[in-house]
Amino acid sequence: MGELLMTMSALKAHPKVYWIWNHRRWCLANVPAGPGTLEGEALFLGWKQTAWDKELFVVEKMLDADPRNCTVSSLSIICLELIWTMSVHAWNYRRYVLGSMPVPRSEVSELAYTRSKIESNFSNFSAWHQRSKVLSSLWAQGKLDEKKSREDGT
Repeated sequence: MGELLMTMSALKAHPKVYWIWNHRRWCLANVPAGPGTLEGEALFLGWKQTAWDKELFVVEKMLDADPRNCTVSSLSIICLELIWTMSVHAWNYRRYVLGSMPVPRSEVSELAYTRSKIESNFSNFSAWHQRSKVLSSLWAQGKLDEKKSREDGT
């Protein structure tokens, strides 16, 4: 877990360095399952699930970065570029985290998350992109009626 903290500090300073993102992936992939309980057919993993849940929380905090917090100065362009870079990497990384969690989150909860991001910033194109991926998946699986959801604005 110490390496995850170290890479977080490195990402804040160097969000474009892919090996830092890759090292986080490696760290998470190598978290031991830890103590768990067996209930029915499912094994609820202790350490591994906790690590992935925390990672999803970290990604959500990255996506909460608000460019309006930057002050207008010679550094504002750097600040905006940093936030944009973190956002692009964070959305891609979020998809990785969601796809790798031992106990997956529901796509319906991801749909709600993208809706909240869009409602807070209608111009969040990355959230719109993620939303389109989730909707397409739900439609393909028959879990959501495409025509009805388009009419409802789901």
